[in-house]
Amino acid sequence: MKEMASTALSEVMLPNLVVLKPVDTLDKAAEAFKLYPFHHLPVVDEDMILVGMLSSTDLERESHGRSLFKHHMKNQHDDALFRSLLVREVMVDAVFQLSPTHTIRDAYEAFKKGRFRAIPIVEDGILVGLITPLDVIRYLLEDD
Repeated sequence: MKEMASTALSEVMLPNLVVLKPVDTLDKAAEAFKLYPFHHLPVVDEDMILVGMLSSTDLERESHGRSLFKHHMKNQHDDALFRSLLVREVMVDAVFQLSPTHTIRDAYEAFKKGRFRAIPIVEDGILVGLITPLDVIRYLLEDD
């Protein structure tokens, strides 16, 4: 197990990511969360420079914080809300990140200490991947 802990994140990370732009509306993010089995979306500029992260929890917080709750038109209200808010207005912009040369142990320590569930992998400012605790577990438990 100790040998595996020194594996570089470049071997474990998810390299092909669905990303958002800061000027995308929240309805685009909501659609992505419906289509794909993940809970975090990196936010990048035109050059793939990481500028933030958006989680499905961020969307839920917006929906519930500005919601009509049990009103019969709640869904229409939320749809209109998500079409009017930009990702940059909701995303977290101070994002902890690691590089592809960091190790599984580094990711483990970050997950253990931090309050986040996904870490973007950045090289020279450019987003190259993402890692979650599930990715680490999958890597450690899968057979070659």
